[in-house]
Amino acid sequence: MTDFLKNTKIAENDVCIFYVNTWTKGAETWAEKWGFNDIKCLLAEQKSDPEDKEYVLVQNDEFIYVSKKYEDLVAHIDMIAIEDGRTLGGGHVDEMV
Repeated sequence: MTDFLKNTKIAENDVCIFYVNTWTKGAETWAEKWGFNDIKCLLAEQKSDPEDKEYVLVQNDEFIYVSKKYEDLVAHIDMIAIEDGRTLGGGHVDEMV
């Protein structure tokens, strides 16, 4: 595995091992472009089946979204931003009027 895709273990519980990597950091960077500085992304690996991995979004220490597909994860960030009326760059639609 190249350093680009290297998973760095940051935590675990009874069910999963949690990692960060280039992809999870990319999702966090995308969330920051929408003005979400409190969203973190993790890669969760099931202890019972190490091939079973999911991306997890965490906001304010709560799991808010889980997906096996990275694209769905990033699209979810877009959806929560749009629902909140945000614009890219962290602004808000109401500020544009």
